[in-house]
Amino acid sequence: MGPQIAPGASIQSVLREFLEDRGRDLAPLEFRLYRHVVLFLELCINNYGHRNLDEENRERYERLYRDFDSGGRDFFELFGPELLLPELEFFTGTFLKREVHTSEKVVRKASDVVSELRLWLLKRGHVTAKALEDHEESLRARERLKRRLRPMARRVSRSLVSLDPSTLADDDYVALDDHLVGRVEPGRVWLRVHRTAAPEEIGPILLAEELTRHLRTGWTLCCSLARLRGRWRFVELSEIHPRG
Repeated sequence: MGPQIAPGASIQSVLREFLEDRGRDLAPLEFRLYRHVVLFLELCINNYGHRNLDEENRERYERLYRDFDSGGRDFFELFGPELLLPELEFFTGTFLKREVHTSEKVVRKASDVVSELRLWLLKRGHVTAKALEDHEESLRARERLKRRLRPMARRVSRSLVSLDPSTLADDDYVALDDHLVGRVEPGRVWLRVHRTAAPEEIGPILLAEELTRHLRTGWTLCCSLARLRGRWRFVELSEIHPRG
């Protein structure tokens, strides 16, 4: 069974404690940056934390989230700090860069804040040394998976459509970048892309079933896309980044 709803301390309360603790030592301008980073981290967790829940906890979460009589419950109110660790790399590596518009100063500060938060969680007893060790091992495993997926991406790239982007209308082309996987089905994928301030979902995009078997929601594909005869196609696919 996965993490349980309503543990002793919620993610929300732990992050507030972290800010209160750091606020005693930081200058006002520095603390303001910390607070911005933590606010974005909370947004990330509430939007995407549910994707790694098992079926039982996902059903319970969705029921409480939609409990309108009590005003609904956000993810960071319902789960404890053990679910913070697996979200931190997704937050700094994907969410903060692709899902929000903020200053470069906040983006740079996020890595420092996340590193401090990870150690602070251990020091305050909100996570165990084994949990931190398991988390670090999962990051190493993710990197090994990324290396295994690379040859598949190369094989796919050899069969992709070749075209000159300048011949396409702006609405029919998505430039090379890291795009978030929003949904995956056998042989098809949907991506969240940012051509304007608001993200949009593009798909379905045909992709080798061999590769979609390995893809997960929340990962990113470094790719470019073109819409040809009404259907989106990959133009480039250079890297797959496992997340979450």
